[in-house]
Amino acid sequence: MANRYVYVDFQNDSTNEVLTLKYKLFDTSFAKKWFSLLNHSLKSPDFYIDKDGEFFGPDFDSIEVIVQGLKDNIKVFNTYAEEKGLPDRLDYKPHVGMSRDFLVKMHDSFEEYAHNEVFTQDRSVLNALTDFNINIHRAEVYLPEVVNNGSHCQAIIQPVKHVELKDEDYLEFTTDYNWGDLYVVYGMSGQPTLNAFYGKSEPRPQDCYTPGLQMMFLNDLVFPESFREPCKRWLWENYKIDIDDPRSAFGFLHLGCLEEKPEDRKSFMQLLAQHKKIVSIRTEGPNDFPISDLPFTKSGAGKHVIAKKGLENVNVDERMKQKYEKELAQKLLNRKARSKSENLPDINTPAEWPYDREIFYHLDYKPYIDLEVKFDSTKLLDEANKALAYFVTHRGYDQSKMESDSGQWKSLSLQSVHGDFTKTSYHTEYGLENEVGLYKRTPFAELCPETMRLIDHLTDTTACERIRFMLLEPGAIIHTHRDMKDGSTGMAVNISLNMPEGCEFWANLNEDGTKNEYSVKLPFSDDGSVFLFNNGKFHSVWNRSSEPRMHIIFHGPVRFTDEQIIEMARRQNGISSRREILEKLGNKKIKLVEDMEQDSMFYSEWKSLGYSTKSTGSNYEFFILEHGLDKETTEKVTDTTTLASIFPKPYKRIDFKSLQENLTVAYENNCEFAVLVCQGTYFKNIRQFNIDLERAFAFMKAEGASAMGHIMDFQKDGAIPYFHEQFLILDLKKWKDLGFISLGDLFNNEKVVFPAHNKSDTCVHDDYTPHWISPGNNVFERSGENNFGTKLMIESLARSFKILNVIEELRANKEYAYPLEKLDYRYDNIRKQIETDLEAFSELAFFFNNENLDFIELGGFTPDTFVSVSAGFKPIKMAEMFWKGRDIKNPHFIDFSRVAIDYVSKLVKCEAVDEISNLIATLSPKSTGERYEAHEAKVQLEGIIRDHFEGDSHYLIENIRKLKKANFTHIDLINEHDKFLSLLNRNQSSMIWVSNAFYCNPLYYLITKERADSQFLSLGKSIASFYNEQLWKHKTSYTMIVANNPENKITSVITDGCVFEKEFFADNWIKV
Repeated sequence: MANRYVYVDFQNDSTNEVLTLKYKLFDTSFAKKWFSLLNHSLKSPDFYIDKDGEFFGPDFDSIEVIVQGLKDNIKVFNTYAEEKGLPDRLDYKPHVGMSRDFLVKMHDSFEEYAHNEVFTQDRSVLNALTDFNINIHRAEVYLPEVVNNGSHCQAIIQPVKHVELKDEDYLEFTTDYNWGDLYVVYGMSGQPTLNAFYGKSEPRPQDCYTPGLQMMFLNDLVFPESFREPCKRWLWENYKIDIDDPRSAFGFLHLGCLEEKPEDRKSFMQLLAQHKKIVSIRTEGPNDFPISDLPFTKSGAGKHVIAKKGLENVNVDERMKQKYEKELAQKLLNRKARSKSENLPDINTPAEWPYDREIFYHLDYKPYIDLEVKFDSTKLLDEANKALAYFVTHRGYDQSKMESDSGQWKSLSLQSVHGDFTKTSYHTEYGLENEVGLYKRTPFAELCPETMRLIDHLTDTTACERIRFMLLEPGAIIHTHRDMKDGSTGMAVNISLNMPEGCEFWANLNEDGTKNEYSVKLPFSDDGSVFLFNNGKFHSVWNRSSEPRMHIIFHGPVRFTDEQIIEMARRQNGISSRREILEKLGNKKIKLVEDMEQDSMFYSEWKSLGYSTKSTGSNYEFFILEHGLDKETTEKVTDTTTLASIFPKPYKRIDFKSLQENLTVAYENNCEFAVLVCQGTYFKNIRQFNIDLERAFAFMKAEGASAMGHIMDFQKDGAIPYFHEQFLILDLKKWKDLGFISLGDLFNNEKVVFPAHNKSDTCVHDDYTPHWISPGNNVFERSGENNFGTKLMIESLARSFKILNVIEELRANKEYAYPLEKLDYRYDNIRKQIETDLEAFSELAFFFNNENLDFIELGGFTPDTFVSVSAGFKPIKMAEMFWKGRDIKNPHFIDFSRVAIDYVSKLVKCEAVDEISNLIATLSPKSTGERYEAHEAKVQLEGIIRDHFEGDSHYLIENIRKLKKANFTHIDLINEHDKFLSLLNRNQSSMIWVSNAFYCNPLYYLITKERADSQFLSLGKSIASFYNEQLWKHKTSYTMIVANNPENKITSVITDGCVFEKEFFADNWIKV
């Protein structure tokens, strides 16, 4: 009997380490059904885990945090109600020690408002209500009757799929909990019957289940038999529910248990609490229950009515003859009416084309933005239906039919070239160049008043180009295409009047129509929705339903401000700042090997972030291979060369003997590739290396290659191909197919036969570096010594895998010191390049910060002195945070770069945004870093103002003025500690921002990381000694506090500015 397993991967956000729990499912009919449903959901292109999992109980949070969350939720709701002049209020005061009755009352209020469109139409209120419900359930764990009973976590699988419970499924309910067991998340619908009895709240018995899973770490709990009679009586008397009836769903659906339960539960829960993010769910075992046999249920049924009668009183021209398509119209008629409240932009708001670059970045990342418009599409569908006879075929070359009698892609213009309703394409398609005055309303605009009313609320039609109904008949396919041939961002507003089940609109596709991990099915509503759509991405649509799909598309400005659109885009994409969308979009472009420089503004902003561990693409492990050299040589070729050049890229430092073991672990951790770099390899530009590495991965996949490395194929007796050790990429999935074959030692005397094969006619250089080796017979079989990777090549040829030499882009970005030989001119050349880079770094100015501008809140800390490195706008943000409403007594700026000091000394005197932009444009040519035009600088500056200075440029300038009287000192912060101390005053508390001065490539080229960390600690000790107080270091970051008791009074803070907690927690600090 084959077992079924579910693997849940939990990630530690600080270390990125993954903890995997393996559950074995019971061999029951229901478990098999659920397993099939789970697999079906995991394959969905829209699959994700809601909130990255939810964690409940004392192991994961505290009642104090939950209480504050409830207060915040209530504040959002009450503020909204007050602003709207509504009498509704949530009059609760959450507190530690809340009773069950108190929680039940709050939950009753949640149920009352969670389905009230007056409140749920506002996304922030809807989110607050959702979190309100979650926090109530979190608080239940702390009730006196259940406290210390344990914790649990759950994964809600999105999009949620509901399957109806059958009679035999109800027999699987159990009232007992077992520690470490797996249960179904309760149907995503209502209150469990058993919990209702415990909480004396209204039960709603479960009638369906979802692929969600709940992992219980509650102490083993057996339902007391003495509870059964009072429970039965209470449920019957109050709700006429008989718990002896299986359909009462009395209990919980039990799925399986941990394959191996830990002996030390306390230590296990402490470990799990460090991994509070569910990153993936995997399965193993037979999936033998047909998904087609599952009784999926539908929620929110109800469609719009489409009128039956044909077009009346049309008087246009003879071409518009009556050819009413009865069958098609009848399918539209079959929709049921459903009223819907409106939420439209103010028609008096000026319509403008989106301008802010962040909007373009969101559309590049995910090709639509839901404009959160609500309207009743019934009348609009009615108007479209009356005009069905006059729709014309649209772009016949871009469509096809599923069957010979299938429908077509058609269109009808409401505004078009010369007002001709049959002209549905852009004016250039008709040989016209100048668009001014070309686009006019067609007669059908007047015949569709409700449609034009909606459009007038969304745009100024006098500034629009085309406005069209777009019909996709049943069985019609719109081929994969993009409307912007150069791939730039397109702007179209797509309005769904309906979206039949079975009609799918996919975008972010590959050019050939295949999907990638960023491909997305646009979630158009069947009840009407409005999306800003990027038609510059490859997209396609097909209608597999029996119902016509009707949309409207217009090209024109919108009655939304850029700020409103950005807010909606961030909410939709789960993004909190401009920096985050730049990181995510950069990651996408790297992973899909897109042209990073096509959008010069994006590339400029993205580069200003600097390289970080988030600047990654594919899932791979990066290994530094060491030969076991002496300490001095290792420091030279590894610490201050290889490791310094790849910082801050994560890596594992291993020797050749442990390579096999580490590759196996990487494969088991689901890494796609392993990148092997030998000590002594120097990378000239780690950001570019990361981009080129993705190109290499893509090339390997396209060529079916198992490995890419420096192929050495000397044409002499006894020599056969092998890899040079300096650099190798291994496809781990193919390596598994090769039987996890060993790469072997660098050199040995074992004789092997290298089979006949083909190889490229040309070489990378000399005559022994072919571009590739592949299966074939052009080169005869020969014998020779088995060196590094030889057997892998042999087995690859046997399995029809290709072997590639390193692509030119990667070659050009690295050099090798050959550490096994005496360090010679090759190492010297690398050090000369490093010295040149260090000289350039001394003239570098950071006009914008790599790091996030926000910093931890240190309640009550009001420093006097401010000492800051000369970089970007972080000092201004810190002035805003720690000197609210007061002057800085003693501001100092320090730096090793005179260009940086020159920049900041002029920045603090600026009085307007344009003045700052022009300053950056003027000084950037003097810096060895990025170059900025004034408009490029202004774009970045506007994003900083929006995210960090309340969207008010005057507020930015107000905080700049606090630094106007600053002093400037040229200093080597790493070594000149006494000079630094001279800037402080023993009678004044201080905030000291050092940025990444103690961890960066330039520093690591000079000293090891261990030495740099020691110097940072030495600076902190010097400052603590200066103030004659204790030094405390943050556990996970480069931040230190000088204080005898940090919970009472802080005297000085020395920080890189990258502590990510929102609040100060004393437990995170260690006394030095």
